[in-house]
Amino acid sequence: MENEIRKLASDFAERILLPHWESLDEANGELLAVILKEAAHAGLFGFIIPEADGGSGLSLQECTLFLEEVSKACGSVGALLAAHIAGITPLLTNNTGHAYLRTITEAEQQGAPVLCVAAIREGASPEFLPSTISTTIKCTSDVYSVTGYKSNVLGAEAARAFTVLARDPSDDSLCWVVVPREAKGVEIKPEASRLGLKLCPMNDVVFDTVEVPTDSIVERFQGKERLLDFHRRLDPALAAVSVGMAAESHDIALRYSMERYQGGKMICEHDVIQMLLADMEVSIRASRALAFGPDGGVLSSALAAETAEKTCLDAIQILGGYGYMEDYRIERILRDVKAFHAMLGVRARKMEFIRGEIEQRR
Repeated sequence: MENEIRKLASDFAERILLPHWESLDEANGELLAVILKEAAHAGLFGFIIPEADGGSGLSLQECTLFLEEVSKACGSVGALLAAHIAGITPLLTNNTGHAYLRTITEAEQQGAPVLCVAAIREGASPEFLPSTISTTIKCTSDVYSVTGYKSNVLGAEAARAFTVLARDPSDDSLCWVVVPREAKGVEIKPEASRLGLKLCPMNDVVFDTVEVPTDSIVERFQGKERLLDFHRRLDPALAAVSVGMAAESHDIALRYSMERYQGGKMICEHDVIQMLLADMEVSIRASRALAFGPDGGVLSSALAAETAEKTCLDAIQILGGYGYMEDYRIERILRDVKAFHAMLGVRARKMEFIRGEIEQRR
C-alpha cells in the first residue's frame, strides 16, 4: 500500500506540478486553481475522509506518505494539502462534522475542490494556547455570530470554508465552528509578500459578526487538552511536508556529488562529502520515523522542520556556488523551508510540549 500511495503522489507531481516548475515560485491564483482542480479529480481532498462519507478512508499515516512525495516536488502544494487536513481534522473526530465531510466529497466527485482550512492563530501568539483566543461566538435568536481576526491563515484565499477556533463568552468554552467563505462578513485581507511558499496563499481573515446556523458548531471543549490533541493528530501531516523538502534537498545534493569531479575523483568519494550526506540521511530517517510513529506528539513537526533547514544548508555546502542558483532548486527549497518553519512556530511547540511533560510529572 505504501508503494502505491507514493507512486500515486509521484505521478501527480510529474503530471501536474513539475511541468509548471518555473511558475510554482510565485503567487499565481490561476495556476493554483488549475492544480486544485486536478487534485480534486485525483480525489486528494477526500483521501482522509471515511468511506462512509464518500472519501477514500486512508489513515493519517497513509496521507503523510502522499504529502511527503508531493512536497518533494513543491512545498507550497504540500503545505496547502496539509492545511486542508488541519481544516477537516475537527470534523473527523466529531459526529456533527459528517454533513460537511459529505459536502467536500460530493463536490470532489464533480471535480470541484472544496478546500477547508483551519483558522486558529491570532497575532504572533502560538496558535495552541487557549488564552490567546479572542475570536468570539455568540448566540442570537436561532443563529450564532462569529466575530474576530485570524492571522496567517494558510490557504485562506483559495479556501471554500474555514474551521474557526472561537471562544463562547457565556461559559468560556472553546468551539470549532465551520464558516463558509461566501458568508456575509468574511473578509480576506491582501496577502503580504514573503520569502517562500509563494504559491500557497497565506492571509489574515476578518470575521465581522458572521452569522452561522447552530449546526455549524462542530465541538465545544474546555481547557487546552483537546486543542493539544488536535495538534498531536495534525503534527505528522505538517512534519511530512518538511520531510519531503528535506528528502528532495538530499537527493539533489547526492546526484550532484556523483557528477562533479574534484581532485581527480567524484566529490561523493571525499570523506567530508560522505559524512555530510550520511548525516543528512540519518536526520531525515529520524524525522520520518518520529512523524509516522505513535509517539510524535507535537515534536515531530519541530524536528522535521529543523532537519529540513539543516539539510538544505548542508546541500548548499555540497553544491557550492551552484546551490544559490535557481537551476538547482536548493535555494527555492530553503526559502520554502524557512517560511514553513516560521509558520509552525516550532520553538513554541517544543516549549508547550515540555511544559506539559513537567506538569504531568509533578
